[in-house]
Amino acid sequence: MAYAYGPKIETNNLVFCYDAADKSCYSGTGTTVNDLSRSGLNPTWSGTPVFSGSEAGGSFGFNGVDQYMTVPASSATNLLKDFSFEVWFNKQGVGSVGSAYDSIFQKNGGYSGYPIYGIRAASEANPANLSMYFAYSGTSGDQSSSIIRSNGITIGDWICCTVTVGSDYVARGYYNGHQNGSAITLNGNLKNEENTCLIGNGDGRRFNGYIPIVRIYNKELTRQQVIDNFNAQRTRFGV
Repeated sequence: MAYAYGPKIETNNLVFCYDAADKSCYSGTGTTVNDLSRSGLNPTWSGTPVFSGSEAGGSFGFNGVDQYMTVPASSATNLLKDFSFEVWFNKQGVGSVGSAYDSIFQKNGGYSGYPIYGIRAASEANPANLSMYFAYSGTSGDQSSSIIRSNGITIGDWICCTVTVGSDYVARGYYNGHQNGSAITLNGNLKNEENTCLIGNGDGRRFNGYIPIVRIYNKELTRQQVIDNFNAQRTRFGV
């Protein structure tokens, strides 16, 4: 498909949007980070992540020890099906707090080791699998997970990961705009709980690297919308 002005980022149905390069989100100083959606879910800092204006036009760096962000609990992110989230990240090393895996983004409230929804580096190897996780309740065994891309996370590489869940409960993981791995059918609605979301942390496992963008939508993005979002931003990240 040809674009007269190039592909554009999908903005309809955003319920949370954080982009460190956007001055409306972060001025470059201080600790105020603004949610660019209409939900007003401004993240709060823990351990003061470091802002770099030169890294991909603007990015927050997390040290894998005590730096992460918390998105307030809200009905807007209490998504049971028919939703999507997109995260850009660059792993710089292994998180020194926690073991076995490094959480990149998640919604809290699932069962131990399984967020209600989220993504992580599934091991502390280099490269590591990029995987998605879901929980239907707080009961052991009532969860699902799937590898989005085997050995998909290499230290120093920029990655765009998008996860979509349809009204038919089919979950798809996209790696740099392309669906990777097999789609999985979830067991039903995800756990119905208003809880916080974490950026750079989850279950005490901290992420060491950059996370400049997180977007959450209350709709399933189409394959073309996933591709368009990636193509609209890839030059910024050199991919």
